[in-house]
Amino acid sequence: MQHSSLEKLLNDKIGKLAKLEKRIGYCFKDKKNLLIALIRRSYQNEGFLGFDNERLEFLGDAFLNFVVANFIYNFTEFDEAGLTNLRSLLVRKSTLASAAKSINLGEFLFMGKGEEKQGLRDNDTVLADAFEALVAAILLDGSITKATEFVIRVLIEPYIMRSSLSIVGFGVAQDSSSK
Repeated sequence: MQHSSLEKLLNDKIGKLAKLEKRIGYCFKDKKNLLIALIRRSYQNEGFLGFDNERLEFLGDAFLNFVVANFIYNFTEFDEAGLTNLRSLLVRKSTLASAAKSINLGEFLFMGKGEEKQGLRDNDTVLADAFEALVAAILLDGSITKATEFVIRVLIEPYIMRSSLSIVGFGVAQDSSSK
């Protein structure tokens, strides 16, 4: 697919993208970054060839691991095993899917009719992948700082607030079992 087709889709869906930007609290300088983050490979079955979010998923996965590791290293007192376990909890599929659901990311995905019929818009794997792609799109469009702020606000802080982890500077109750 040529860039003109991507431009056409972008122009057709600009209102939908603006709604997601408002929801996530980030306005993209280049809306194509956001659009590509939302395109599943299966959308190619609908004649939209050449762009999907899989490369962004790769980058987002690596970046999420770094941000989470850096955050918990600096704001917890866990040993290596504890850090590893907490990082694994924060970047696992179900946690990423929960973050995606908190911003209703599934409603914005472009997917093939087959995936749509199977109800994959709400599938944890699909949502986790889309969240990774969205993080990468913010990283590429904005900065490491903007993407980090998004990850902390949408993924890390909500997870911490739902748990009883001891996180320095977040006012969360001390979990004596984690020492």
